[in-house]
Amino acid sequence: TIEPAALATGVITALALALMQVNANSWVWGMSRLVRSAASAGRLPRSLGALDGRGVPRRAVGLLSGGFLVTLGLAALAEDLVTDLLVTASAGFVVLYLLAVLAYLRRARATGRRALAGLLLIVLVALLANDVLYALPALGVIGLSAAASLARARSYSNQTMSRIISARPRPALVMLSGARFCRQKPGSARDAG
Repeated sequence: TIEPAALATGVITALALALMQVNANSWVWGMSRLVRSAASAGRLPRSLGALDGRGVPRRAVGLLSGGFLVTLGLAALAEDLVTDLLVTASAGFVVLYLLAVLAYLRRARATGRRALAGLLLIVLVALLANDVLYALPALGVIGLSAAASLARARSYSNQTMSRIISARPRPALVMLSGARFCRQKPGSARDAG
């Protein structure tokens, strides 16, 4: 016979494992879409944004699944590492919430809402103060992403300026009376009045 305590322990363990699997699947699935979006925008290698025949970003899913399995393997081999991994993940989320509150503070107009957001900002900074070293991976990723975005924007700006400077004048399309178009030479103006 199975004792009730052993049965309860088995059911709770099975439920916990099932919930962990659902969480891992949703994390990989959601993050793969974020990786695909970043790859499409040029922030990550474009190959990570490739879709298969069913519209699934297989390479992004593979990369994230591999990273998840490596992390899981490390946690299984070094039990002391589990706490550090959990605190690091939590600190990363606190950093994301902190950035969201900062973005909200830039946009909020109402004084009451700004005060509430400021209070939340203080709470988040206090939470992060205890575990600031655990937030370094998240801050590093954000810093690298910001640097890559700035470099890309500068490169794009330089390319655009060189195109503008070297561009020869071309006839432009001008809309007349709703749906009709005609060619107009640069510098010539039609009298609208």
